[in-house]
Formats: sequence, C-alpha cells, structure tokens
Amino acid sequence: MYGDTDVMRKHAGRLRERATRLREAADRHDSAADTFDTHIQLVDELKDSIAETERRATALLDDGALPRFEPPAPGHKDWLAVTLPGVEDRASGTAPGAD
Repeated sequence: MYGDTDVMRKHAGRLRERATRLREAADRHDSAADTFDTHIQLVDELKDSIAETERRATALLDDGALPRFEPPAPGHKDWLAVTLPGVEDRASGTAPGAD
C-alpha cells in the first residue's frame, strides 16, 4: 500500500549524493565568483591609473613639458609603462630621481 521502503531508501541515498555534488559545484562557483571580483577590482584600479597618467601627460603636453612624446592610444595598457617627469613611480611610491 505505501510502496517498497528499500526502493525509497535507495532513492533518498541518491538524492543525498546528488545534493552533495550540487553543494560542491556551488562552492566552486562561489570561489570562481570571488576570484572574478578580485580581478575586476584590479582591472578598475589599472583603468584608473591609465586615465590618471593620460590626464597628466595631456597637461604636460599642453604645457610643452613633453617634447617629442608619442602617447599610446587612449586607454591602452601601454600607458602603464609611461613614466612622466615629477610623477611618483607606481611600484615604489617614490618620485623618479628621489633616491
């Protein structure tokens, strides 16, 4: 009348196994999302650094302080390698020639 309890127990066991696999997959997805958030933050910081360097370079070009400077394309990653006079070095936090 109520069905075979052995079959029900096997089904419950399969459901528990599936739930365990789903939790493991969810944990991996959470970890991936956290890593992606960290990457997005770094990209935003680099974009801000590029924009700041572009602004400073434009001001120096307008003042005539950067003769023969060929700026990279707007927003290009090559801006990260540009060193401008009187601007702090990104890696060390010191102005060039300040040592």
